[in-house]
Amino acid sequence: MALAAIAVLSAAAGFAGTAHAQEKQNDFYVSARLQNAHQEISGQQRYSPRALDITRDPSGTDKFAGGLALGYRLPGDWRVEAEYVLPSNSSFDTQWRFRNPANGFVGNSRNVIETRSQRLMLNAYKDFPLNQTFSLYAGLGLGLSRIDAEGYQGVTTRRFERNSSNNLAWSATLGMDFRLSQRFTLGTGYRYVDLGKYQTGRNLFLNNASGSRDEQHSGRLKEQNLFVELRAGF
Repeated sequence: MALAAIAVLSAAAGFAGTAHAQEKQNDFYVSARLQNAHQEISGQQRYSPRALDITRDPSGTDKFAGGLALGYRLPGDWRVEAEYVLPSNSSFDTQWRFRNPANGFVGNSRNVIETRSQRLMLNAYKDFPLNQTFSLYAGLGLGLSRIDAEGYQGVTTRRFERNSSNNLAWSATLGMDFRLSQRFTLGTGYRYVDLGKYQTGRNLFLNNASGSRDEQHSGRLKEQNLFVELRAGF
């Protein structure tokens, strides 16, 4: 997708569409976004050889987050942009059923997973003008995410080591724009983002059941956004 977007951007440099004569003064734009980041984890793997199954799935977390973008308008109501989304912190409370091999005891183990995520994306949008003021748009994004993951078991002193992972991330967006002037546009929309895989480090505490450090959480981190943005052309 990134190579295709760059190729389209290069081809557009020599194209002058009469239908876009007014926009040519503001082909580039900057954007500031404020969004509700609803994050969830899925696909959790057994964190320990002694874990049997998960008995409480974590609920999603909601935080406000922001992002900045630099974009370029293309002929045919297309746009491409590079976007950086600021770091967002989340905490997920889970509970697992485990077996102690020493005595066969089966009990519950509370595990809290803490993540810090950020991403750099290349987005492509198609605008569908309704009139000179309102338009709808749809877009896809591809980029890189960075997820720092750690956590604790039971109490905060029983920590899992922090681990960082870089992933391929993708997104899908639907939105609506309100054109305030030739230069400024106000937008709002919904976005789904797959941030990729997270993985904590090993447990820093000695496990009571085995006396070893062989526990580690992993899964996928996903995000849904409701956002507002202000774009300024230049």
